[in-house]
Amino acid sequence: MILIIGAMNSELEVLLANLENKNKLNTKTLAYQGFLDGHDLIVSITGVGKVNAATALAELLTRYNFRKVINIGFAGGTYDFKIGEFVFVNQFIQYDFDLNHFGYDRGQVPRYEPKRVNPNDNLLDLNEGALYTQDTFQVEKLPINKPYLSDMEGASLYMVANKFNANLVSIKYVSDHIGASDQEDQYIESESTDGKQAIFKLIRKYLERV
Repeated sequence: MILIIGAMNSELEVLLANLENKNKLNTKTLAYQGFLDGHDLIVSITGVGKVNAATALAELLTRYNFRKVINIGFAGGTYDFKIGEFVFVNQFIQYDFDLNHFGYDRGQVPRYEPKRVNPNDNLLDLNEGALYTQDTFQVEKLPINKPYLSDMEGASLYMVANKFNANLVSIKYVSDHIGASDQEDQYIESESTDGKQAIFKLIRKYLERV
């Protein structure tokens, strides 16, 4: 069984509409089981933010065995990435976790050493990038001198997956450019029309190679 997990209905509604034999699960977080192209799937919509995402994934990993967990959804990005592009996440940073006062790097969680992302999971040969997660919709550029993505769930999902020894893959649809004068309009356009269809097509392509 494969878990596909995202934050919002607008990211996964096309996938949900195409699930065969769809059944709503008796879980705290909204989740459905069904089939797509012969694959047995659970699709979970966690709600926005790190706590919602972590709670949902922890519950599902406690109750079910998954051979792969796929996190997919929108993320802001630097101008190094094109709007509408899919990016394979190769590094996860909880950017609003900060114990610098005690000698830790920003994003470093004491006694937590995440496993390295497996590059072999980039089955579609997508561009790769680091994901900076915080409970903020990022509208100002971060002081980071490399291409990056920003979301509100990914790093917390990766931390939970590590604790459960689950194989999590995260692929992000670049919905907007961080700091752009029309960033909100870019995001609204991605959420309302282009993004949901593109995400569904990407999921089908990825599942072909799993």
